[in-house]
Amino acid sequence: DGKRHGLGEVLWAPASGGGTWRGRWVEGRWVATPPAAPRCEVRGPGLARATAGATARLTLITRDKAGQACLVGGAAVAGWLVPGPLLTAAEAGEAVAGGGGLSPSTSLPGALALDFEDVGDGTYALSYTPSLAGEACLVLALGGALLADAPYAVLVSPGPPTARACRACLEGGAGEAGGEAEDSAAALVTAWVDVWDAHGNVADPDEAIAATDGVLRLGG
Repeated sequence: DGKRHGLGEVLWAPASGGGTWRGRWVEGRWVATPPAAPRCEVRGPGLARATAGATARLTLITRDKAGQACLVGGAAVAGWLVPGPLLTAAEAGEAVAGGGGLSPSTSLPGALALDFEDVGDGTYALSYTPSLAGEACLVLALGGALLADAPYAVLVSPGPPTARACRACLEGGAGEAGGEAEDSAAALVTAWVDVWDAHGNVADPDEAIAATDGVLRLGG
């Protein structure tokens, strides 16, 4: 009927060892075996690191219980980035199982849902764009079961400094240094800059200095 439900006609292919096939016959058609959550594989830089305001990307490769790559899409895949320390597998598993792996928002407060693209060949393109810097936990699920080695610890770095989010402060002026300065230009002035990114995270001041050729220009 053209609808995708995890099974469908595919080209059969032998496993690398031979003798075992990536599928089974059902009513005269060769269909792919369903993915097994613990055997799936996740790759990509977004598995461990991300930057606030930037999109992190991953690739999910679904595999059946024999460890062979699935040949079709349509799996009920979901994932979330949860701010805070790494959850235990038991904590993450309980959270996703409560909502059938699809809606753990009540047990994972602040969770950011990942975007998924079903490529159609058993692989999925995953992405997320965090806004909060710091420790985070990546939870991936297939139905009510954790995928691969989830949960994963992710470190989200602050984004680049944003001028409108920074604040320059001055202290001192005429009368400092014992009050004997001949004019205000000779007075001791202390200056500092609070640096944030566009999402309100404390940014790296070294990046701000590099962005201004080594000089933080205060005032107009």
